[in-house]
Amino acid sequence: MNTKLFFVVLSSLFLCFKTFSQITLTSAQMPLPGTVLYTANMAHPDSFQFQRQGEGLIWDFTQTLSSGYDSVIYLDPAATPYGNNFPTANLSVGMGSDGFGYIFFNDSYSHLIGIAGDAGYGVMPVPLNPPLVLFNFPYTYGSSINSTAKAVIKGTGSQFGMPFDSVKLVSTIITQRAVNAWGTLMLPCCTYEGTLLEKSVNQRIDSAFAKVIFLGWIPIPGFPMTSVDTTYNWFSAESTHPYATIGYDVSGASTGGSFYAGDITSVSDSQLLNHYVNFYPNPVKDKAVLSSPQPISSLELTDMQGRLIQQLQLKKASVTLNLWNLKPGFYMIKIKFADGKTQSLKVLKD
Repeated sequence: MNTKLFFVVLSSLFLCFKTFSQITLTSAQMPLPGTVLYTANMAHPDSFQFQRQGEGLIWDFTQTLSSGYDSVIYLDPAATPYGNNFPTANLSVGMGSDGFGYIFFNDSYSHLIGIAGDAGYGVMPVPLNPPLVLFNFPYTYGSSINSTAKAVIKGTGSQFGMPFDSVKLVSTIITQRAVNAWGTLMLPCCTYEGTLLEKSVNQRIDSAFAKVIFLGWIPIPGFPMTSVDTTYNWFSAESTHPYATIGYDVSGASTGGSFYAGDITSVSDSQLLNHYVNFYPNPVKDKAVLSSPQPISSLELTDMQGRLIQQLQLKKASVTLNLWNLKPGFYMIKIKFADGKTQSLKVLKD
């Protein structure tokens, strides 16, 4: 091979490697507090077919129909209602309208150390001991994680709707994750080369125990209950939060899917305005956090008859509202953004 031809081949190989090499996730890709990711919910996730193992693959979501939008927000734990229960957490993620996940991470790993949410018995903070391993860094093609986490909740039988004086609920979460593929992720908003595809098999075992005099904790009939599901997560080089995900139940039927929608705050469609604001928890007992990806200039709290209860002038993207003195019932919050747009949301005070 002559010298000129050798360098042409070498250059071509370099370009191929640069374009199609897989990425490596580190702690530098952990989302910062204040990060808001908008996702589109897949209308027909069962119809999406994709390769699940291999190298240099292409996953094309560009023609996938969506059935609405959602958002995920990352927060400083101190800005959430339950941050004091998890003093070692250095990151929190919103989980629905009234839930939070609390994360500790460093350069070596990322752990979910606790959650706060309503499992049907009221919102309560629940530590995970041991915690659930989210990542061991670096995380790349060929990486795998096996993790077991456990949550224990104790309370009275009346709290859990059971005819016992004391009840203990134990949830064991077992995950087996592996990065079996890498390639290019094509979304309607953008394309990500070198994306990792992770398969996560998740098993949850729920047990319940009643405390009986002289016998101690004994199993409650009907438990344990076990569920198994599988989730595929696509990770780009931008974040440790997956940019696409599809879940399946034990029978193989899809339980839902979503993909990153890009920055939809510039879209004029009024249906997307609901995603300017995150308000949690809702229903609220004492304090609630209202946050937005863009600055809020003012907000008004009124009752359902339109009577003004509280008015605030703001120049920031988040605020903690103290609503403990409100009577139970529904209220309206009218938010005015710095760009002049407005949004109203309904709040239930417990």
